Formats: sequence, structure tokens, C-alpha cells
Amino acid sequence: MKKSITLGYLILIILLSNVNIVFGQSFVNFNNRWHVGSDFGTSVGVAAYFFKPTDSLVTEKGIYYQLYSTFDTTFTELYSTDTWYRQEGSKVYQRYPNGEDELFYDFDLLVGDTITYTYSGDIEFVVVAVDSIELINGTKRKRLTLSQPYLPSDYPRVNWIEGIGSESWTFHPYGVFFTAGFEFLECYYEKNTVLYKTSLFPTSSCNLERGTVNTNNLPTLQGIKIYPTIAYHEIQIEIQDNGEYLCQVFDMNGKEVHRQFITLGWTTFSLEHAAAGMYFVRVVDLENHSTFVGKVIKQ
Repeated sequence: MKKSITLGYLILIILLSNVNIVFGQSFVNFNNRWHVGSDFGTSVGVAAYFFKPTDSLVTEKGIYYQLYSTFDTTFTELYSTDTWYRQEGSKVYQRYPNGEDELFYDFDLLVGDTITYTYSGDIEFVVVAVDSIELINGTKRKRLTLSQPYLPSDYPRVNWIEGIGSESWTFHPYGVFFTAGFEFLECYYEKNTVLYKTSLFPTSSCNLERGTVNTNNLPTLQGIKIYPTIAYHEIQIEIQDNGEYLCQVFDMNGKEVHRQFITLGWTTFSLEHAAAGMYFVRVVDLENHSTFVGKVIKQ
């Protein structure tokens, strides 16, 4: 009996500590819905993401809720993402299969504060600006701008919006700098009303699409050549315009295997020690932030 009462108090305390999940500008919120577009060289569409109040996991750390996605406009054909999130105040955590969790967002960070992710080793981000934006309904949300300390100051930065998350890689915020392809927030809904359209897609219809995604509004880098696309020992990348570029090579799991700053002309990359398989090559113009993504196969 005593154990049952203790467990009941524990659950009550957890519920009270997580009351902001349902109310306020919370990321883990049943009223939230994100329309996220993806492009990894093979278009996969624009999907809706949301939390279900009926799917929760109570632990000593708090209550986790599972994230779901769908391409179905009637919201009947749902897909489990197998990822669980909980929120404590301004902090959002993701739970891993081993029971550990990691801090994914902290919307109370100040300029100069850092947050570190453990994806492919420790990745540190630093807050370089804090301001606010106005949503479609006239309310305001805090916005944090983050960058990586060791990258050039003009390298693309990422914006977090309180309760909404990152405009790029909303549910994997570290991926904005380290993962091939794109995952970008198009529209954010609260209680089925669209409140925010990302600056990348200000005229987006916010519609769900399976199998296609409109990336015409993404700045695309032109004049890039990769040779050969089926390689044994090395590849060459040609830059046809003056400027400074960052080139990254990723494996199929999104792990960065090579990084180099390049300029006009041909640059050779060795694949001698890379395992056989497909790799993504991403080139970013550090002046205007336009991006090129290509594929190569290592034999």
C-alpha cells in the first residue's frame, strides 16, 4: 500500500512539473504540429509531426511523449518515429533506447551560452544572438541564433524559436551542420491554425505531400562538378566561381567522414580508406549560403 501511495505521489509530482506541456509556449505540446519537408537527393515529401497525449512513458525523470508523423491529410495513417521527448521548463530532452536522454533544446540560453550534442563525438553550438519574432496571430516568440565556434562567422547559422524549435532539422537540431540532405520546417500549427511559416518558404501552402517536395525556394549552388561519381580511390570536385566553400562528405548514416575548405578550381579527395558504399557530398558557398548536394559511390 505504501509503495502504491509513493508511486501515486511521484506521478502527481511529474504531472504537475510538466503542466507547461499542455499550456504555454512548449515544444512538447499536444496542440503543436510541424510540417517538415525533406530532400536527401531522393524527394520524400512534406510530412506532419505531432505528439499524441495517449502515448506516454512515465519514468523517474519525467513523462516522455512519442513523436508521430504522417503524409495523410486525414491523419488516420500514422507512423511512429520511435523517438520520445520530455520537457522540463525551457529544456527539451530526447530519450534513447538505453534509457538515457540528451538535452536537445534549452530556450533559456543567453548570448555566449553553449549546448553540446554527442552526435559523432561532441558537437558544440554557441548562442550568438537572442531576439524575438512575431507569429501570424500577432503574438511574439523568443528566437535564438546559434553557430559553431570553429566555423567562419559568415557560415550559415541556425534559428531556434521558443516552442517551435529549429527551422532546420527541427527534431535533430545537430543535423543542420553535419548531415547530408535537407530537413526544413515549412509551417508550424497550434490547435490546427498555422502560426508560423519559415523564412525559407514564406508563401508555402503548408500542404502535406508524399513522394515530392518543392525545394525551388532553397538556395541551390550552381557550377559544381564531381568526377567520377563511381570511384575507387579518389574523387575530384570542381568549383567554377570565385569564393570560399566548405565541402563535406557523409556516409549513408549521416556521419561526416571528410571536411575541407576549398576555392576555385579542382580539388581532390581521397577515398582510399573509406568503406565501399554510397556517400553524399555537400558543398556550401560561405558567402551566400547556397548549397549543392551530390552523390558518389565508392567501389
